[in-house]
Amino acid sequence: AALSPLMRHTMRWMANRMKATAYHF
Repeated sequence: AALSPLMRHTMRWMANRMKATAYHF
């Protein structure tokens, strides 16, 4: 099952949020 563009975008956004949070703390 291929991920939809929106889902892929969400995954990347969440990963970026995690990285930003880890960087912040």
